[in-house]
Amino acid sequence: MPASQSVTAGRPLPQAVVRIFGDLHLRTDGAILGLAAGQDGACWTIEAPGTLRHWRLENGSQLGTLTLSDVEVLWAIDRQGRLLAAGSDDLSIWDTATGKMLFTRHQPSWISALAFDSAGALLATGHDDGQISIWPLRGDEGVESWPAHEEPLSAMAFSPDGTHLATASEDRSIRIWDVRTGRMVRQLSGHTDRIQALAWHPTGRILVSAGWDTMARVWDATTGEPIILLNGHGEVVSAVAFSPNGKL
Repeated sequence: MPASQSVTAGRPLPQAVVRIFGDLHLRTDGAILGLAAGQDGACWTIEAPGTLRHWRLENGSQLGTLTLSDVEVLWAIDRQGRLLAAGSDDLSIWDTATGKMLFTRHQPSWISALAFDSAGALLATGHDDGQISIWPLRGDEGVESWPAHEEPLSAMAFSPDGTHLATASEDRSIRIWDVRTGRMVRQLSGHTDRIQALAWHPTGRILVSAGWDTMARVWDATTGEPIILLNGHGEVVSAVAFSPNGKL
C-alpha cells in the first residue's frame, strides 16, 4: 500500500502522518482510562468502572480480566504491567497478577496526574493544589514532595532514565524537574489550552506535549526550545507516545 494512503479508508494522510491504524478488535465494556503496551506483544487496558484487561495484540484475544475498584477514575500502569496505580483523594497500588491491593493512603489533596518511571521503581503523583510527590516503590526511602505549579497538574512523564520528571499544569506550562533534588531545570511554554499528555523520546533528548488546543508540540528537552509544531489534528489530542526505537 502506498505510504500516502490510509489503512482504514484509502484517503490521503495528513502531512507527516505515516499510518492511521484501523480496528484492533480490543472490545471493552467501558471507556478506556489507561493503557500500557509490553515488549512481548501484549498490552493492558484499564476501563471504567475499574476493570483491568490483559490482551494479546496479534489477535485481540484476552489473556485475563480483573475487577478492581469502581471509585477511581485516574489510573496508570507500569511499563512491565506488574503494578497499577489509582488516584482520587486516595493513592492505591495494585498487583496486576493477583488483583490484590498492595498499598493505599489518603492524600491531602486530590490526585490529578500519575506516572511510573520506566523501571517501575518510582511513582509520581500530581495534585490539584500544584504539588507533586515522588513515591519510591522499592527500599525504604521516604516520599519527596514539593510545589511544582500554581494550578492543578494535568499530565506527567518520567524521562527514560528516571532522572527527570516533566509536568504539565492547568496554567498551560510544562516544567522539567531533577527528580533527585526537586529543582526545576527548564520551563516550556506555547500551548493555549489544557495540556493532556506528555511523552519522552527514548533518547531522553526530546519531549512531546499535546492537549486541548489540538496541537502536539515537539521540544528539545535539553534546551527547552521548540522543534516542530504538529497541527494536523481536527480534535483534542489526548495521548502521545514514541515507538521503542524512537523512529515514530
